[in-house]
Amino acid sequence: MTDLSGNVVICKDLIDDNLEVLHNDAKFCKIHSGVTVSPEILKKTTSEGYYTMERMRGLDDQISIVVGQKIHYSDGTPVGYVYGTLPVFTNLNMYVQNMVRLFAGAAIVSLVFAVILVYVYSKRMTAPLREMSRITKLYARGDFTQRIEVRGNNELTDLGLKLNEMAESLEVLDESRSAFVANVSHELKTPMTSIGGFIDGILDGTIPQKEEKKYLKIVSDEVKRMSTLVQTMLTLSKIEAGEERLKPGKTELKSLMFTALLNFEKQIEESQFEVSGFEDMKECVVVADEKMLYQVVYNLYDNAIKFTNIGGTIYVELLEEIDKVTLTVANTGEGIKDGELLHIFERFYKVDKSRSEHVKGVGLGLNLAKNIVELHGGEISASSTPGELTSFSFWIPKVQ
Repeated sequence: MTDLSGNVVICKDLIDDNLEVLHNDAKFCKIHSGVTVSPEILKKTTSEGYYTMERMRGLDDQISIVVGQKIHYSDGTPVGYVYGTLPVFTNLNMYVQNMVRLFAGAAIVSLVFAVILVYVYSKRMTAPLREMSRITKLYARGDFTQRIEVRGNNELTDLGLKLNEMAESLEVLDESRSAFVANVSHELKTPMTSIGGFIDGILDGTIPQKEEKKYLKIVSDEVKRMSTLVQTMLTLSKIEAGEERLKPGKTELKSLMFTALLNFEKQIEESQFEVSGFEDMKECVVVADEKMLYQVVYNLYDNAIKFTNIGGTIYVELLEEIDKVTLTVANTGEGIKDGELLHIFERFYKVDKSRSEHVKGVGLGLNLAKNIVELHGGEISASSTPGELTSFSFWIPKVQ
């Protein structure tokens, strides 16, 4: 409580529970001696009857919530003022401390929960990666039989599927490589054994002198066959490695097909084959690699002549369309079974022995033809009616 000038007369600390003043003989409050309410507060208290939020000098200089009321005698004569104050930051600090404790506790609980959740989730996430790492190490050692177990539908699932696809491709490639090495070894070993045996027989006199020319002819044929095998493998390797480039130029296909057929004139005459189709064939010019196309047609003729029945017929056809040309070589004979047609263009594949026991070949001609046709941007296919007709057709664009 203050007088009309704002000097503190008495405070709550000098009043006991019975509202009696405790030992205050001084004119002003012993506790707040020297503390004076500012004229601005007195003025506002007089005019408005209350005042809030003020820095009370002498009360720790804190901003406090201040509520004031003017005091009157019963006759209306003013006596002084009564004020109630409450430091803002004292209670605010307690509130902040409580909030800090609350948030700190919540943060610790959240952090522990988050760590546990991240650990569990990361373990679930990294488990497939660890499995992939383990299996890819097996791939690196050459074991392509392992597969990654794929679950869910996310990026790791896609990665697992791609790794499985890669493993399947590598497994097929590895099997193909092993088969390739085995087949090449076999195909080279057989003629080399024959060549060595015949030459040794000539040198040691086992083969009579009058028979030497006959066996030297066999040796010459075997050498040519090995040379053809090696050259074909080199060409295939270049095509697969992307080193074999097309040398396109204007190529007349009717002339090319006829010229390639002349290489087999002797076999055609000896086996009494009939060749049909050239009489109705029209000239057709395309832009392509003439040397490579010649090899394709040559291989198709070679295959047809090997499997045409004695006195049978070889059919040729040249069909020109707007943007492509289709060439067909067909022959009568035993034909090819459906199961074999699926593999006929694979490297070193040969049809069943009962059909090809009299035929010499390594199973690379049709594979080479397929690669050359695809290098031109075309496709090759085969069809057969067992016991009647076998047909090989391929098409290429008219312009490369």
